[in-house]
Amino acid sequence: MINITQGENKVFTITVRDQNGDPIDLTLFTKFIVCLPLIDGDSKLTITEVANANGSVVALLGAATAGKLQVTANFADTATLSVGTGQDIGVVLDNATNTNPKPNNGVAVLNVVASPC
Repeated sequence: MINITQGENKVFTITVRDQNGDPIDLTLFTKFIVCLPLIDGDSKLTITEVANANGSVVALLGAATAGKLQVTANFADTATLSVGTGQDIGVVLDNATNTNPKPNNGVAVLNVVASPC
């Protein structure tokens, strides 16, 4: 589970898994996109391997064969997330030489609570 309070800086890890639950080898992938639900319900906060204006970014964590991505989300970006439990996230893997994105969904893995202030 990923637990975020709106308006906090948050670093979390995602293990990208195949249909059997095994980690996906990320060796051939150079582009990563993580999408989180926003307050308006229709849009998604998109965090990529290139830091956005607030500094939120996704990076490979450790050995590529472990299938782990580290997401660093800035407080300005988490302030815009939709409050709720058991929310879905999206992860898209791609590489620079082949435009064939591989989408993966994290079903019911995100909990966001409102800022206490």
